Amino acid sequence: MELIHQSLKINFFKIENILKLSKVSDLKLKPLRKIESNSNLFDLNNFVKNKKDNQDNYLFLTKSGRWDGFIQENILKSVSVKKWDRTFVEDFKQSINKFPSINCSAQLWRVIEKIETSNEGIILVINPAGIPLGIVDRNRIGYFVFNKLGLKLPSNIINKFNNKDKYPLGIELPRIIKLMRKKGEIE
Repeated sequence: MELIHQSLKINFFKIENILKLSKVSDLKLKPLRKIESNSNLFDLNNFVKNKKDNQDNYLFLTKSGRWDGFIQENILKSVSVKKWDRTFVEDFKQSINKFPSINCSAQLWRVIEKIETSNEGIILVINPAGIPLGIVDRNRIGYFVFNKLGLKLPSNIINKFNNKDKYPLGIELPRIIKLMRKKGEIE
């Protein structure tokens, strides 16, 4: 029993170090789904039909190769199909600054705190110049921590837990961060 208790203590210590020493830039980010601002809703509908991740509800807009904002794909429901050919995604554009984001150089524990306060459980990762790099979610963080601990999960387990908007295998990273803060290990 004492051996199990010591093992849990060691792993908890390792997780704390991973959260404190790792940066957001260490994570494998989910690529941004992007569409040109001047695309009409038929183009958007075709794009949405081909998506692989059901929780991926945002598209980032580009205009002449520059990031121009974001939209939610549910705008398709707000416009009659008869008007799709003359309605453009830029008509629904939101400023990219409104999307919850974090700098790629931030510590891993900070992105977890930010995800926990977001509505969607995803955060946009930006570089120091403010340019979007990708998306991070609970799954990506959880698997990163498991990999750092040396736990290589089989693909069937990963597939079972993906798209659940939860940390895999019930790992309670937000709770660990609260304990770290309580102990004064983080600010």
